[in-house]
Amino acid sequence: MSRVCRRVLGEEKGSVMVMVVICLVVLIGFTGLVIDGGSAYLTRSKLQNAADAGALAGVTVSSGNSKNEARKYTKANEVEHGVNETTVTVEYIAAAATETTEKAYTEDELGQMKPQLEKELNEMTDQEVIAAADEYEVDISSYTNGSGESRTFKTVTTKTREQIKEEIREELNDKDEWSDLDLIKEAEKYNIKTNSWTNGSGDNRKFKKDGNGKGSCITAILNTPAYQTKIDNRLAASSTNYRALVIEEIVANQIEDLRTEQIVITPGNLDRLKVTCTRTVQNSFMSVLGFKNSTVSAFAVAENSSWAGDALPFINLDGYPSTEGEDLEAWNKVGPGDKERISNDDLIVSPHRIQVKYSDGITFKKGKVMSKIKDPLQNIVVVGKTVYLFSIKNSEVDNYKKKADKELKNKDVIPLSDIVLLECIVTEEWNGTGSDVISLEFVKEYDWDDAAKIFISAAGDKPGGGPRLVE
Repeated sequence: MSRVCRRVLGEEKGSVMVMVVICLVVLIGFTGLVIDGGSAYLTRSKLQNAADAGALAGVTVSSGNSKNEARKYTKANEVEHGVNETTVTVEYIAAAATETTEKAYTEDELGQMKPQLEKELNEMTDQEVIAAADEYEVDISSYTNGSGESRTFKTVTTKTREQIKEEIREELNDKDEWSDLDLIKEAEKYNIKTNSWTNGSGDNRKFKKDGNGKGSCITAILNTPAYQTKIDNRLAASSTNYRALVIEEIVANQIEDLRTEQIVITPGNLDRLKVTCTRTVQNSFMSVLGFKNSTVSAFAVAENSSWAGDALPFINLDGYPSTEGEDLEAWNKVGPGDKERISNDDLIVSPHRIQVKYSDGITFKKGKVMSKIKDPLQNIVVVGKTVYLFSIKNSEVDNYKKKADKELKNKDVIPLSDIVLLECIVTEEWNGTGSDVISLEFVKEYDWDDAAKIFISAAGDKPGGGPRLVE
């Protein structure tokens, strides 16, 4: 190797510059990690606070409002608004926990209800049927006489009693249907003596050919109490029964009303709510190295142990005890066809939970209540379990009785000012028949505080426990 080559290769001028550049890049990298990483860490910390607040807020309210409530509190606690907004997702942690709104009753269930609804109406007085017609908007003006509470059903007879009697006489005189012996035995069944009208003995008896023995026998049969009742029944059947027509129309309207009723079904567990906050953070120093921005995310999971509208799907209408430990029954019969029922439209149902959307008051609904709440109700009504029951205030009970100022009609909304929430303990398991009342033990009463928008006891207690973060 020549002396020139050795001199060039051994030359160290400029190496410091290379080292400075390398060190500068490393220094910028560490500075970027400190500044941009610190910014990302701070952003994540703020996002975590926002997620925590949103999850805790969302899980404390009814699931119908929980997602909106969670987003509201998340946004109120997030990092400052800027070019890059925070993305917020809210979800229940449960298998197949997608909420669906379904019809409360299937067509088969509605078909099965019809005979029972007809039976209950037929057991009512005329005045009760007329009142039910008004409630279900059946025009009865052409079916009734009188006005107001004095209205009565019209009955239009198409045949006279004598005409009905002659029809039955002709039937008894029909030789193909009634032989002489048949008529003789029919008469004797009602203790009518036939000796003067017949010849022969035993099963060989026949009516005498001279005289009008057969006609006299038929007349005697027609005059018996049993045949007088038969004449009356046929006369009634031949008449236009406006009561029956009205009942038919009421049932049709009841079925249509139930057909439109809907219920919210949530297949999963509603006790845990997850809120995730995601935000894009723009890098400062790290952008020099080609890292323009980074994504920061935080999530929180809150578990609900507080009261969030969980209640039996009934509204107690006949008072409640004032002393802890006394018995109380839910789901009592109010009247023919009516029970202490909350509309399915106000319910959110999952396998082990029923929530009532009560914020706008409680909607009273006449008619059936079972359908999709039967299985959840059996899972809830377990001996020793704490349940909640909405009730009319004791001071308002008389105002909601029949013919009182606030008598409940179908779909009436009971204001929260007239309602209390009762904490109870189940004393007997419900057997799922749909006919038995639910036996409870009264524990505590919570009154509605309109200013705070919560139910609260006289001692300041709130129903249930409190929410907590689990993740």
